This record gives sequence, C-alpha cells and structure tokens, in this order.
Amino acid sequence: HSFCADILRERPLEAGIDPAFTVATEDDAAALLERAFDSWFQTVLEDPPEGVRRYLRRRPWKPDEGPRQRLLTACRDLADHRDYDRPWRRDAFDRESAIDALVEEARALGSLGGLALNQYDPLARCLAGLEAFSHRVANRDAAAGTRDYDWLEAELLALDRALDWNRKGRGKSFADGILRADVVARRDALRRSLDRFRRAADADLAACLFRELQPVVQAYENLKASVGALDFLDLLLRTRDLVRDHPAVRRDLQERFGHIYVDEFQDTDPLQAEIVMLLAADDPAQADARECRPVPGKLFVVGDPKQSIYRFRRADVAMYARIKAQLVATGAEVLYLRTSFRSVPAIQGAVNTSFERVMQGSDDGSQADYVALAPHREADDSQPSVVALPVPAPYGWNGRVTKAAVVESTPDAVAAFVHWLVNDSGWTVEDPDSGERVPVASGHICLLFRRFVQLREDVTRPYV
Repeated sequence: HSFCADILRERPLEAGIDPAFTVATEDDAAALLERAFDSWFQTVLEDPPEGVRRYLRRRPWKPDEGPRQRLLTACRDLADHRDYDRPWRRDAFDRESAIDALVEEARALGSLGGLALNQYDPLARCLAGLEAFSHRVANRDAAAGTRDYDWLEAELLALDRALDWNRKGRGKSFADGILRADVVARRDALRRSLDRFRRAADADLAACLFRELQPVVQAYENLKASVGALDFLDLLLRTRDLVRDHPAVRRDLQERFGHIYVDEFQDTDPLQAEIVMLLAADDPAQADARECRPVPGKLFVVGDPKQSIYRFRRADVAMYARIKAQLVATGAEVLYLRTSFRSVPAIQGAVNTSFERVMQGSDDGSQADYVALAPHREADDSQPSVVALPVPAPYGWNGRVTKAAVVESTPDAVAAFVHWLVNDSGWTVEDPDSGERVPVASGHICLLFRRFVQLREDVTRPYV
C-alpha cells in the first residue's frame, strides 16, 4: 500500500486525485462508511426496497446481531469489493412458486410424524419439527388472509439449522406400511430442495442488495473526497487504473523498476497482482495484465499456497494458481523450496504424514497441493520430538475419549506435561547462541492454540 501511495503522490493529476491526499486508517474509513450508511438507513426504513426487506427478515447467525449491524456488514463487504463494478446478473427466479412447493413438500413429510411409534426417535423428531413448521404457516396464512413470502423465505432457510437432518434412527418406529428408508429418502430429498432454494434465493437477494446498497457506497466515496482521503482499496484501485490507462506512466515505471520482488504472494490481492504484472511486462503497449509477459529475470515471486489465509484482505489462492500458470506459460522457472531448516526430521515426518492425506489440491486451484518437507537438521534419537498427550483421569466416561473430554482435560494435561518436562524429564534443547544442548527451561516452551479458548477454568480445581 505504501508503494502505491508513493506512485500516486508522484502522479496525482493523471490519477485524478487530490495532490495532498491522506491515507485513511481502517478506523477512519470505517467511521466514514458508517456515516454514509446511517444517513441512508434512516431514509430507507420508511419504505424498505425488496432486497433490504427480505434481508432484514432473515434470522441472524449471531444472537446479538441486530438488523442495522447486518446491513452495515453487507455494505462493508460491498465497499471492500467496489472494484467489481459491473452490474450483478439476476437470473429468473420464481420465488413464490418455489416457496409454495417447498411448503407443501414439508407439510406432506411432516404429516408422517403422527405415524411414528416412538416420538423420541431422531427421525420422528425431525418430522415433528416439520409438522410444527407447517402449523405455523397455516395459522399465519389464516390470520393474515394472505401468504407472507418474505417471512416464509426466512423460515425455510432457518429450517436447515433448526432440525437434525442427519440421524436416521433405527428399529421399527413407524406404523405398518411406512418404511424408515422411504422416510429418510424423502427427508434427504427435502433437504436437497431446501439447499437448491437457498442458493437461488441467496443469488437473487445478492443482486437486489448490490443495486439497493450502491447509494451507500457512493455516499462513502463522496465523504472521502470531501476530506481528501483514500482508503487502502483506493490506493490499489487508483494505482492499477493509473498504470493500466496511462501508457506514458506505465512505460516510465517499467523502466524505473528493473527488478520486482514479491514475498507472501499467496496473500496477494488481485489488484496487487495486476499492478505487478503490468510493471513487469516486456511490452509497454500491453495494458491487459492477463496478457503480459514479464521481462526475463525481472520478476521474482515467493509464495506458498498452503499458507494462504482464506480471503485475507481479498486474497484468493485460485488467483495465485492462475498467475503462476501465466508466468510458467511465458517462460518463468518454478523452484520448490522443500527444505525446512527449523524442525527436526521427526517433526517434519509427522507433519508430512498428517497433511499429505488431506491436502490433495483441486482442479480449479482453490485448494493447494501439499509439498512434503525435506530435513536439514540431524535427527536426535535420544528423546522424542512428537508427543501425544493422553486424556488423564478423571476425564472421559467409562474410558471413552470424546471431543468434550479432550477439551476439558487439556489444561490439566498441558500443565502436568510442562511441569514434568522442566523438572523431571531430563530432556534438552539446542541453545541458539552456543549450539550446545541445554536442559529444557520454561522459557523454551511456547503454547500454540488453534483458536481462542478458555483454558483457565480447570487448572486450579481440586479433584478427590
């Protein structure tokens, strides 16, 4: 971003921006967008358009997420992708007919719940939920004298989270003539119908919201212009436009930068990738980044798709794969860095064994292939390098190791292992300064967490 800011300050007139522009922080940009949103929100509440009306009727994923916050989040997502400025396609979608068909399918299946011999059977409980849904629909239709399709859309989409669609139950739990397998097949068919409806309804709603939320994005642009500010996306977007649309500027920058080095390319924004390809191109007249051929030896890219943070600041691992293929097609050489200089061979072996089975890549490039690590350090057979901590007593139930038992036992198990490691194990580590083996101390230990968790609850609780 700072690289783009420097280029824009050199060429503000060609870029069409205030020469004295400031770069808005993330907090400042968020505050400006919220101002634009609040002004629009107060107006639109008087008579919500179709997309807003449908969106507000849907149940939130988070209990504390109110209607204002949900719409504001949608505006932020739209503002973060405003460089995709073409109108979104809205395919034909007969929403009311689709809803009517689903309501009838749910009613017919739910009516079988009354034939269940065991009301506690998982499959019977799913049918009971469908029957309760059908009763709510019938009562609401009768009270209103008409069908509320916005409410029904939201209720149908909520069914997927409200019911257990997976468990089949067992035994003879239905009246004669009703086979469990047939009921399961109808339930699974209904779920597939709901999933198809969700995809169609989401696509239709997204096209509506894209159109209806544009005034917020435009008001946000106006507020930034009024204070002479650019946000982080502006820096990339304005620089891309400057380099792409001004041949003289593009030629000047191509001649100035003889070598371009890009690190962590797997987390690169598509606009950043476009800028890089334009600056590295061997033909100054080429303004399409997809057709650019880099000058031999000018571009050096380092990236590891396995480390890609999903959608990190608009990064896309599929874009990484596409750029890689483009570079290879134009003569670039691919070097695989396989050697790990940090881990000992036993750790590398455990990592390779674990990830080779699950990281198989994908045809569309959206998932990375696993490249096995090769050892550099010598193996130390005097002590293990990988230890799996067992679930200690009194956790678990009848010797069964469940996910809940693992989570509950983690604080005690980790604390006990660390205490043993430091005080009683006799294990050693390599001192980074002297290279000599020294006893394990608490300062050598680091705890890594997959996600934020509470691990303090059980550490000090006494057990008898």
